[in-house]
Amino acid sequence: MVEHAAVVDIPQDQDKGNQLLLELKQLMNAAADLETVIEVIEKAGKVPELTVIASQTLAIVAISMGNFAQAAHLLKNVENHPDGSTDGFELLAIIYATAGKLEDSLFYGKLSTAKPPDEKLISLLPANRPTFPEAFNNIQERPFFEAGKRLIASGQFENAIINLEQHLYFFQNDYEALDQMALALQGSNKTFDAVGYLRVLRETYPENADYASRLGRALFVTGQHEEGITCHLEAQTSGCSDQEDLAISCAYLRDLDYIFDGSTSTKKSLLKQVTGILKKDIDVQLENEFQPGKKILTVGYVLGRLPSDDDMTMLGKVIARHDRGKIRTVGIGLGDLNEDRNNAFKTACDWWINAR
Repeated sequence: MVEHAAVVDIPQDQDKGNQLLLELKQLMNAAADLETVIEVIEKAGKVPELTVIASQTLAIVAISMGNFAQAAHLLKNVENHPDGSTDGFELLAIIYATAGKLEDSLFYGKLSTAKPPDEKLISLLPANRPTFPEAFNNIQERPFFEAGKRLIASGQFENAIINLEQHLYFFQNDYEALDQMALALQGSNKTFDAVGYLRVLRETYPENADYASRLGRALFVTGQHEEGITCHLEAQTSGCSDQEDLAISCAYLRDLDYIFDGSTSTKKSLLKQVTGILKKDIDVQLENEFQPGKKILTVGYVLGRLPSDDDMTMLGKVIARHDRGKIRTVGIGLGDLNEDRNNAFKTACDWWINAR
């Protein structure tokens, strides 16, 4: 481990800020563990004269860890402080470009021209870091969101959550991202956390039967049965199509397994409703070429007796890659979707029917 001086013990007549920066540069050049670097910064942050530069250097560590949302938060907190490094403006321009925020990136890029960087913070980053022009020229649309979607499709829910959290810091009103965050949280068995996101979606889009049904499912899992029933009933009365009604009713039936008393009559009623829908000759017009706004095709997968875990994982990935603008998927399997045996299908299937 690289030895480092105790910044708080530096005599008052020395430039403590420059001493801190020098020490951090030595640590980073020596590839010191980031926890060691954070320890030095946090100790320095207890000195009143160093709180601003400590916040900015902590942002450098966040960038090194790929946490651009945290870095932006730390830099913005002190962006206009007279004791801060002017590098903060260029770093914010780069961060916003990395996150796909063109206007914000351009704004801070102009500020960095008006207040040229002093290189105090930038010198702590690797030499091959992207410059502002490079980051701006390579700006992408919602990169953290797209990464989160790909990670969900491959079953990497924890990493998906990390990317979606960053995206939602920069795009707080992106309801599509809230939807994906709920999926990722449920996929990682964090249903209590998912409920909050689903509530927002339901309140924002009260006419959306799918959001009401999904919130109902999550509430059943977390033991909030009464509210879950209300959500399912609202989903059923939202004027949805027969196909949607079938899926919602089946989801409601499955969730009633969480209630051991008093649900028999409700189950019988739902079964009668499902039977009635299945007996209908539902007319689905298939176009030679898919047109946005037409009816979405529903594809069912029988998933109860696959030969191995590898087969289940493979099929789960195949199902997850369907274009949700064209296809909705129904999984017909054994047991509740939250059971370990069905992990591969938690976010792959839009609807689930327990055939046990």
